Amino acid sequence: MTRSTALTCLLASFVGLSLGCGDDGTAETGPDDGNVDTSDTDPGDGDPSTTDDPGDGDGDSGDGDGDPGDGDGDGDGDGDGDGDSGDGDGDGDVDTSTYSAVIMPGDFDRITITRTNIDEPNCTRMVIYSPVGFDDFDIDMPDQWQIEEVYSWQQGFCPMDNANPMHFPNAGTGKISVAGYDALMTYPCALNFDIELDMNSDPPATTIWKTSAVVVNGVNCG
Repeated sequence: MTRSTALTCLLASFVGLSLGCGDDGTAETGPDDGNVDTSDTDPGDGDPSTTDDPGDGDGDSGDGDGDPGDGDGDGDGDGDGDGDSGDGDGDGDVDTSTYSAVIMPGDFDRITITRTNIDEPNCTRMVIYSPVGFDDFDIDMPDQWQIEEVYSWQQGFCPMDNANPMHFPNAGTGKISVAGYDALMTYPCALNFDIELDMNSDPPATTIWKTSAVVVNGVNCG
């Protein structure tokens, strides 16, 4: 004769036996039991543990929940491919050039800015002058200052005599700003650049000027 499990448990309870028929109050350690595991052998089961289960979605680093360093694309600039600079997505353009600037007194107030880049290689000279009201470049400039000319060489230095430039960029976008003026408010003490120049090369190319606080030599800024 076969007894049901329920009947067997009932009979056992009359004689004081425990056959594992119910919860005896002991913390179980099986997977998905909901108990706190002190040494979790079932990673990813979602129950709380004192050691981290990678990938369980409980908020720890590396589990894809949006924390820094998880590779989760969460927009925090940690190099995870989320569109921030430095993550290899193409939008974090870096200018590794060297800049210098010097005043050129004359009928107009002029400043010559030289940008050299041995990695490209390229050397570009820009002359800005004042007082003028407009130019051919779509670049925001300080009042009365505009671009007079730009010329470029495909080498990591500019000739002292500016001989035989290879390109004459005549278009660009962005902004050139001033960091303070001299006592007479004639020359800027330093210049900030955030511009792109369209090079009339074959094939066409763009040169990025992105730097701050280029000191203008020859200006007495105290």
